[in-house]
Amino acid sequence: MENELRKAIEKWVEYQIEQNKELEKKYPPNPPNDVCKTAYMKGLLIENSFEPEVGEMNELFEVEHEKVFVWTHEKDRNSSIIIKVDPEVKDMPFWKNIASIMWLAMQYANSFEGISADWYEYRWIYYFDSNKNLAEQVFNNLEQFDSVNLTNGRIIKATDIGNLAPEIELMMSLKVTPLDNSFSM
Repeated sequence: MENELRKAIEKWVEYQIEQNKELEKKYPPNPPNDVCKTAYMKGLLIENSFEPEVGEMNELFEVEHEKVFVWTHEKDRNSSIIIKVDPEVKDMPFWKNIASIMWLAMQYANSFEGISADWYEYRWIYYFDSNKNLAEQVFNNLEQFDSVNLTNGRIIKATDIGNLAPEIELMMSLKVTPLDNSFSM
């Protein structure tokens, strides 16, 4: 009996390992990659006064390795920021992503009004399809708490981002090195 139980457990473990390998093929870790190069910007929403259609992707701007869009994923809901990221950023020693640049630009532009505690961060989406709503997208490592709070954040107009162009350019031009280089001996 004990031997049968051991064999059953070993078979179950082998099955789980195989299942995990299959899942890792379909949903490879460490985005961006070929199937997960689109990020949802958590923490910033766009109000829909421009009357977009559901599924619509409106390009806002592009920087060296990222293209920024306003995506309308549901009727009568605020739109979201979606970023298409070039997987080459993984080869860079330090990547200033546009979410952190936009946050810095907004903090700089609003420096006399107080600093926001909100932080914009990427939530990676596998096989992004703009015609599916947000709940139908497959996210990488999305915690239950994150899924509840995914559509919470600061709400602004798309033109507010356009008005930040000088600050975004300034932040993009700053030469920054990885922090760990500062501590090398």
